[in-house]
Order: sequence, then C-alpha cells, then structure tokens
Amino acid sequence: MRSYIVERSFRPGEIAAESGVYIVLHVHHRAPHSVLVLAGMRFPRCRDCGDRVRFHLEQPARKWDEPRTPTVLVAEGEPEVAQQLREELASEGYEVTVAASYDQAVGLLGRAQFDAVITELDLEGERAGLELARTALRMRGGPLVIVSTHNPTVHSLREVLGMRIHYLVTKPIDVGELTSALSRLMMRRAITKSGVYEAGNLA
Repeated sequence: MRSYIVERSFRPGEIAAESGVYIVLHVHHRAPHSVLVLAGMRFPRCRDCGDRVRFHLEQPARKWDEPRTPTVLVAEGEPEVAQQLREELASEGYEVTVAASYDQAVGLLGRAQFDAVITELDLEGERAGLELARTALRMRGGPLVIVSTHNPTVHSLREVLGMRIHYLVTKPIDVGELTSALSRLMMRRAITKSGVYEAGNLA
C-alpha cells in the first residue's frame, strides 16, 4: 500500500508552534510568497482573503524557537479601551503592560524592553502622545510604534506621519485590524533582522 505524507496547513489565528519560513497561499488575488513566522506568534489574516489564506511550513528555523512572548506596552488614558486592548492582545499571545500616563509609559520604557508600543495620540493632551511616540522611536533597537487617534488635526496628523511611525489606527479601534497589523509588523521586523526577506506584504 502506498503511503502519503499530508502537509499540514495553518489558518489565521492559530499559534505557530515552530519558527520558520512559511509559504503563504492566497485564494486568488496574488501568487504564493514566503514569510518568516516565529514560534508563539499567531498567523495573521489577509486583508483580501480574510481567514481563507493558508500557511505551510517550508523551512524550519529552530534557532529562533526561543521561549519568549512578544511584549507590548499600551499607553491609553481611557480605562475601558485599555482593558479591551489588554484582553484582546493577550488572547493573541502577547504579554501586555498598560500605562495610563506619559510619565508611567516613559518609566516603563526605561526599565523594560518592549517589542511594540501602542499609544493614543491624545494621551494627557496631544503633545504627550506625540512625545511618547518620538521617545520610543529614538530608542536603540526601539519598539514598533503604533498610534491611535480619534479626531486628529491636520497639523498633528502630518507630524505623526512625518515621524515615520509604523502604523496609525483610528478610534474606535478595530481590534482585528490592529492585531493583524501588529502581527505583520512583527513578522517584517523578524525577517529584516534574520536576513530572510519576504516577497512582498502578506495582503
């Protein structure tokens, strides 16, 4: 009797048990391409395919299989929003620390290393959010910086985008959009640091 090896495919939302280069198979809108996924990260959705995109392990990379959870600092003055982000990000496999003020966030950045910082633009007033983003971006080997905003002025929006933050999300925050963007940014940074490059973006 002939036997076959069935290659397992992974769906968006599943947690990668093994680091490596994965082939990304889209439904129809683009050709297959490769991404580096680290163990412990969730496979992201595709903006066009949604949950129908699939991932297949092409090349294991066990040297990246560190027992390490990605860390995120959330600087958010609205308790309800902060709690929602904490719960949603934790469910995606992130270790989340919340700061309610600029001083608290800066203090945490000085004491611990974070993979990403998510700060609201209007944290204690517009300038505090901008300054926190600027501080994080200036750090050596600094974190990814995502800024959330509700009603930005044209001036503040230009200033934020001019700082070359990694992502801008509007309030009320679409958590699915945020977690998908964060996952893609994490992958892209890991690919850059490792010297393995993906053939374009996920979507």
